[in-house]
Amino acid sequence: MKIKELHIYGYGKFADKKISFSDHGIQVIYGLNEAGKSTLMSFIHSMLFGFPVKQHPDKRFEPKAGGKYGGALIIECENFGTVKVERVKGRAAVGDVTLYFQDGRTGGDKELAEILKGTDRPTYQAIFSFDLFGLQKVYELNREKLGKYLFLTSVFGSDQLYRLEEKLQREQEDLFKPNGRKPLLNRSLNELMEDFAELQHAKEQQRAYNFLIKERDSLEKQLKDCQNEKVMLKTERKKVEKQIAVLPLLERRKECLQLLKDFPDGIQFPEDGFVRLEKLSARRDEVLEQLGRVQEKEKGIEDSLSALKIDGLPADETMFEELKSQFPLIQKQLEEQKLFIVQQQMLEGQIHEELIYIFGHQDENAIKKIDTSVRMKEKIKDAAKKYEQLFQRKKLLDEQYERAQYSLEECERRIKEYESFLLDPSERERLIEEQSAIEQEMAQTADKHYLKEQIAQLKAKINEREKKNREKLKKWKILTVSLLSVFAFAIVLSFVYKNWLFLTAFLPFIIVFFFFRPQDDELLKHLQNEHGQLVKKLDKQNDSRILERTLRLKHIKEILWKDQQVRQKIEIEKMNYKGKEQAYERILSLYDEWEHEKYQLQHLIFPFYEHFHLPKEAEGSQLLEQFERIASCQKLIREKRMLEEKVRLYEENLNQFRKKFEPLCEYYNIRADSIEKRYSELRRIMEENIKKRSQKEALMKQLKEVQEEKTKFRLTFQSIERELEKLFQSAGAASEEEYRKIGMLKKEREKIETELNWIEGQLRTKGLLTSSDMNDYQNERALKERETFLEEKEEELEKMEDSIRKKLAETEIEIRKIELSGLYSELKYSFEMKRSAAKKLAKKWAAMAVAREMLKHTTNYVRNEKMPKLLHKMEYFFRIATSGEYENIYLAEGSPSFSVKRKDGLVFTAEELSQGTAEQLYTAIRFALAESMQKRIHLPLMIDDSFVNFDHLRIKNIVSIMRQLSDHHQMLLFTCHQHILSYFQDEEIIYL
Repeated sequence: MKIKELHIYGYGKFADKKISFSDHGIQVIYGLNEAGKSTLMSFIHSMLFGFPVKQHPDKRFEPKAGGKYGGALIIECENFGTVKVERVKGRAAVGDVTLYFQDGRTGGDKELAEILKGTDRPTYQAIFSFDLFGLQKVYELNREKLGKYLFLTSVFGSDQLYRLEEKLQREQEDLFKPNGRKPLLNRSLNELMEDFAELQHAKEQQRAYNFLIKERDSLEKQLKDCQNEKVMLKTERKKVEKQIAVLPLLERRKECLQLLKDFPDGIQFPEDGFVRLEKLSARRDEVLEQLGRVQEKEKGIEDSLSALKIDGLPADETMFEELKSQFPLIQKQLEEQKLFIVQQQMLEGQIHEELIYIFGHQDENAIKKIDTSVRMKEKIKDAAKKYEQLFQRKKLLDEQYERAQYSLEECERRIKEYESFLLDPSERERLIEEQSAIEQEMAQTADKHYLKEQIAQLKAKINEREKKNREKLKKWKILTVSLLSVFAFAIVLSFVYKNWLFLTAFLPFIIVFFFFRPQDDELLKHLQNEHGQLVKKLDKQNDSRILERTLRLKHIKEILWKDQQVRQKIEIEKMNYKGKEQAYERILSLYDEWEHEKYQLQHLIFPFYEHFHLPKEAEGSQLLEQFERIASCQKLIREKRMLEEKVRLYEENLNQFRKKFEPLCEYYNIRADSIEKRYSELRRIMEENIKKRSQKEALMKQLKEVQEEKTKFRLTFQSIERELEKLFQSAGAASEEEYRKIGMLKKEREKIETELNWIEGQLRTKGLLTSSDMNDYQNERALKERETFLEEKEEELEKMEDSIRKKLAETEIEIRKIELSGLYSELKYSFEMKRSAAKKLAKKWAAMAVAREMLKHTTNYVRNEKMPKLLHKMEYFFRIATSGEYENIYLAEGSPSFSVKRKDGLVFTAEELSQGTAEQLYTAIRFALAESMQKRIHLPLMIDDSFVNFDHLRIKNIVSIMRQLSDHHQMLLFTCHQHILSYFQDEEIIYL
C-alpha cells in the first residue's frame, strides 16, 4: 500500500489542506517545532484505523476553530488500485469511513480491513510506526520478551499477549496453590472437608427420621389408591347419568324402526326423479312455444313474397354492372382529357420559350439532333467535375496560403513574446555565480551536530593530553626536588670533607636532568588551535541563516529553471518557424501547377461548348447547366407527344362505352342532356331492381331456414316425449300422476332413515357407544338404583381419604419437627452449596491452566522457529547501520537483554552501548520486524525524528537501509533537523 495524497478537512491546526506525496519510495516531511509533523502522523493513523476514543492515550486533534472533523487519504494498493479513504466524524467515536473505488463502487470498514489485511492500530504502531521514545526501549528487551513480542507483532501488534500470560498466572495463583491457605480454592476445599465430617456425624442421628419417612410414603400410597378408586367411581357414575339422559332418544329410535317396517318393499324411484321430471316438462313446454312462433314467422315470409314485384330483365342488370364498373374510369378519363388538353397547350408554350432561349428560333427538329445520352452526360459531368475540382483546389490553395501566412506571423509573435521573458545575460550570469557561491558555502559549512561531536572529541583529547602533561610535570617536579636534595647533600659533604669531587661527579646528572626537562607540548597546542577554530566556526553557524541560504538557493534554481524552459520553447518555436516557412514555399509552387492544369482542361472542354451552343468564355459549370436545359426541353417535347397519344386513346374508350350505354337509356326512356345525368337515372332504376331481387332472395332463404327450424323443433318435442316415457317406466308408473305418488313414498322413507341415523349419531357422541350397545340398556329404574349405589360408595371413599390425609399431616409435622430441631438439613444444604462453588472454582482454574499452557507452547514455537531468521535480519541491518563495527547480535536464554559483538571480538550488552548505538540497534530490530511482515502486507513505515543521536555517517547508513526497504514499503520520515535533509533528494522533501 502506498499513500499518494492527504486531504485534511479539519484536524488539529490544519484545515482544508492538501499534501501530495511523490512517487519515490521515501518521503521526508520537514518542519520546525509546532509545524504539525506529529499532527500529520496522527492524521494518517486516524484515517486508517479511526479517531482515538476518549480513553485512548493518543490525542484526537479535533479542530479548535470548529469546522468539519476528518479528511481523506488517496492510496494505491495491489488489490483495488487507487482508492480514496474518507473518514469524518459520525455516530461512532472512531468516525464514519467511506471508500471510493476506481470503478464507481463504494465500501466501508469491511473493505478497509481487507486492504489493511486485518492490521489494527496497535499492530501498526508496534511494527510500522515508531519515534525516539520507542528507540530507547532496547534495554528492556530480552530473549523471552522478544519471542513473545515477535509473536504478538505478527499476530496482534502489541504486548497484549505478554500481559495476558502474566494475568493468567496471577489469576491461577489467586485461585489455588499446592501448599497455599489464602487462595479461594484452597480455603473452599478445607471448609468442604470440615463440613463433610460434621454431616456424617449428623446423619447417624436420623434413624427415627427415616422411620417417619417410610410411614409417610405408605400413607401417600394409600391416599393415591383411594383417589384412583374415587376417580373410577366418578367415571362409572357419569356413564350412568349419560345413559339416563339418552333414554328419550332410544324411544324415538324404536318408533323410527317400526315406521320403516310399515313401508312396502322394493320401491323403485330414479335418483333425482322429481328434478328430472320438472326439467323435461319445462323443456317440452318451451319447445311447444318455440314451434308456435316459427309457424307464425313462416306465414309472414310467404305473405311478403307474394307482395314483391320486379320490372326488367336480369341481363339488363348484368350489363349495367359492367357499365357501372367502367363508368368511374370513363368519368376520370373525361376529366383527365380536359386536363391533358390544357397541359398540352402549356407544354407547347414552354417548349417554344426554351427553343428561343437555346437557339433563337422555334424549330423542334434542331434540338432533336443534339446528343443528351447518359454517356454524353457522364462525359460532361466528368469535365464539369474536373473544372469544379480545379477551382476548389484554387479556393483551398487560397485558404492554405492565408493560414500559412497567419501561422508564420503567429510564430514570429510567440518568439518575440518568449524572448521578452528571457533573463538578461548579465542577470543570468550573476544568478549562476550566486548559485555556485551558495553551493560552495553550503558544501564548506559543516554539519552543526557533526561540529559539536568533533569539538567534544577534541576537547576529550585536549583534556587527556593536559592530564598526561600534568602528570609528567608532577613527576618532573618530584624528581627535581629529589635531585636538589641530593645536590645539597653533596655540597654539604664537599664542605665537610673539603673534597669537591662529589660536586664534580654529580654535575653531569644535573646537566642531563635540565636538558630533558618537560618542553611545551606542540600536539596540545595544535589540538587547542583546531578546537578554537571549530568553536569559532560553530559560533558563526546560524540555523536561520542556513535556512535562508537554502531557500535562496531553491529560489535561484527555480528562476534559472524557468529561464531554461523559456529558451527551450524559443528553440522549439524557431524550428516550427522553419517548417512553416517551407510549407509557405510549397503552397506558392502549387499555384504554378494549378495554372498549368487549367490550360490543359480548357483544351478538353471547348469541343463541348460548340456542341451545346455555348460561347468559349462561359464557365465550366454552365456546360452541365446547358446540357440539363437541352435535355429538359427534349423531355418536354416527349411529354407533349405522350399527352396527344393519351387524348386519342381516351376518345376511343369513350366511344366504346357509348355503344353499350345508349341502348339501355333508350329502353328505359332516359332523355337527360349529359352522360352523367343519364347514368345517374339509369343507376337509380337498376339499383331498385337489384334491391327488390335481393329482397326476394333473402326472403326465400329465410323461408327455407324457418322451415328447417320448424322440423328441428318437432323432432325435439318427439325426443322429450320419449324421455318422459322412459322416466315413468323406470319407476314402474304408467302416468305422470302415478310417478309422483311413488316419488312421495320414497321421499318419506328417506326422511325417516335420515332421522334414525341422526339419533344413532347422537347416542354414539354422548355415550361413546357402539350400535350393538344401544339394545342392551336397562330400564330407567335400574339405572337410578345404580346411580344411588355409586354415590354412597363415593361418600365412603371421601371419608377414608380425609382420615388418611389427617394421619399424613400428623406425620409431616413430626418430620418437620425433627428437621427443624436437627442440623442435618442445614449441614446438607451448606455442604452441597460449598461443593458446587468448589467445582466452579476448580473448572475455572483448569481452564486457565490449559490456556496458559497453550500460550506457552505457541510463544515457544514462535521464539524457536522465527527468532533465528529475525536475528539474522537484525544483524544484517545493524552491521550496515554501524559501518561494520558490530557483527553479531546475541539473545541468550536467561539473558536480561541483548548482547552485541564488535568486529574486534569484544561483546557488549545493550546497557554498555552508547545512546546512539543502542538506538541504532533498536532501529535495526524495528526494520527487521517490518521486513518479516512483507510477505503478508506492505504498509507505509512512519518514523518520527528517531535519528537525532546518530552521527552523519550512521545517518547515511540508515538512509541506505531505508532505500532498500522502500522497494516494499513506503517510508515516511518526520523531522525538524535540517542537516538530515542533505541525505535526500529535493523531490523527496516536503516543507511544512
